[in-house]
Amino acid sequence: MATSGSLGAGAVRHIVMLKIAEKQNVAKAVQELAKLARGVSGVTWNSFSLNTDLGLVDTNFDIALVIDFPDKENYLAYAKHPDHVAVVQTNAPLVAARSAIQFSLAPKL
Repeated sequence: MATSGSLGAGAVRHIVMLKIAEKQNVAKAVQELAKLARGVSGVTWNSFSLNTDLGLVDTNFDIALVIDFPDKENYLAYAKHPDHVAVVQTNAPLVAARSAIQFSLAPKL
């Protein structure tokens, strides 16, 4: 279940951006993703942020999801969790493009 707390040296940030094929389906995709905000059994994260684009630039992605995990093990558990996989599969027909990255939140010099 999602929790809040400080991010340690092993923390991982997961960012996903989605371009939705038909603009009228953005709300539907967000609604599906919002199901994850309630938490995923057995997975801990420090923060969960789901946002839609302001529409200032036509070529931007429509949705951004940012989740900070305390470690890579929690990210990996989330990535293969049935709740996450179900949301991905439900949204897949709506998505024209996807971009993602995971990176360490360890302090940099």
